[in-house]
Amino acid sequence: MDLDECSKELEQLLAIYQSSTSKEAIDNHDEVLNEEDEHFEEYEASEISNIDETFINYWMLQKELQILDMNSLEWKEFIKVVSTMNIKSRGIKIEKRFIAKNELKKSVMKEQGDAWLANGEGVEIKTSFITPLKGSSVSLTGLRLWEEKVLHYLFIIIDISDLEVDPKSYIFWVPKSKLVELEQLEKLATPGMKKSAAMDNKNVAKSLTIKKDELDNWAKEFSLPATFCI
Repeated sequence: MDLDECSKELEQLLAIYQSSTSKEAIDNHDEVLNEEDEHFEEYEASEISNIDETFINYWMLQKELQILDMNSLEWKEFIKVVSTMNIKSRGIKIEKRFIAKNELKKSVMKEQGDAWLANGEGVEIKTSFITPLKGSSVSLTGLRLWEEKVLHYLFIIIDISDLEVDPKSYIFWVPKSKLVELEQLEKLATPGMKKSAAMDNKNVAKSLTIKKDELDNWAKEFSLPATFCI
């Protein structure tokens, strides 16, 4: 079984399993579940098939990936591989790739971004996957606007909700000033904290939710500078 088939079968099995569980918000590296999103296909747990074959193929793939230079993969193939990992690992792999591909300096200061540009400005990298699972949506969390060195936010959103087509990537280069503006307009949330409790505390990480039908507009307004590659 090739990479495409393994990735699709794994995502389908995950969708079947998780459709029978409660919709639980995930606040770990940029992905949450939104119960209001109803455009995903329904699955029945009784339809699980070929689980033994998929189980074997999945772990064979993971063993191969341990010795693979993932940054050598084309972006499309890289994303398919990363999508089979847990949420935190997805973000870490994408972050490391972007830093390596663009020869950026990895941040060595706590809470001062993920990478530094040549001019010393900090960049925070956030990722989110729209998966085939019911309720999957875009939420970018851990936005620490008090970080003085961070002046740019790189948002990478991957839509793999339709397993019949290649993943679609949305990549936004957002200035900090835009997020400050959204915060002033009260369009940023404070996950796990009441609004009243966070009001007088500037050092509270915020989150940004983007509706799927807004992604193209964001891409036009905040396109990645041509000097960068993924």
